Amino acid sequence: MNRRWIPFAVAALFVAAGAAWWWEVGRPQQQAFEVADILAGRDLHRVALGNGALARLLRLWAVVRGRSPMDEAFDRTRWANDELPALAQAHPRAVARAALLESDSTTRHLLLWAIRDSDVYETLPTAMRLDEVLSDGVFDLDNGLRISDPQRRTLVENRAVVLPELHAALRDGHCGAIRALALLDDRPAPGDIAAGLAAPKRSDRCREWLVTELPRSMP
Repeated sequence: MNRRWIPFAVAALFVAAGAAWWWEVGRPQQQAFEVADILAGRDLHRVALGNGALARLLRLWAVVRGRSPMDEAFDRTRWANDELPALAQAHPRAVARAALLESDSTTRHLLLWAIRDSDVYETLPTAMRLDEVLSDGVFDLDNGLRISDPQRRTLVENRAVVLPELHAALRDGHCGAIRALALLDDRPAPGDIAAGLAAPKRSDRCREWLVTELPRSMP
């Protein structure tokens, strides 16, 4: 090769490597941040209600196309809800990083729930995983759904921390806490079940379950 072409070849190699990195890492990460932004409502506020030049331009563009800014925002919300499962399946690390940096707890739980079956879930801070599994995980169990193996391991590895939380959830009417306690080889107290039956936020499904479990919990 002519030596004059070596710098160009090296530059082309770096460009190709950068493009490959962006396609495999940078692009999915940007998409994960965008999905989180939309699900948290920041995109809606920025586009439909914002006062910045970009927000005004986007609203004008929507009107030119015969649409309202709210229509645009709702379409993007539907896109984000459809995109999240596919993104979590193909690029769980990107979703995990978005969850790690997300300030809105509801959105963070949605991101974590999406990657609950991935081993990447267990690379996140313990406190973050416990917060998710003690809310979303218990709600899933309330509704007869399963919790994932990474969620289950999070409970088992932090047994001393989660036991009081699960008993409190049971007293609040979350029957799924009974199944979570069983994973930890712990039994609900009759008083906890009775309190759960009287809890105002208890679902009808949980009422049936708690009525069945109460006699079994008696000594």
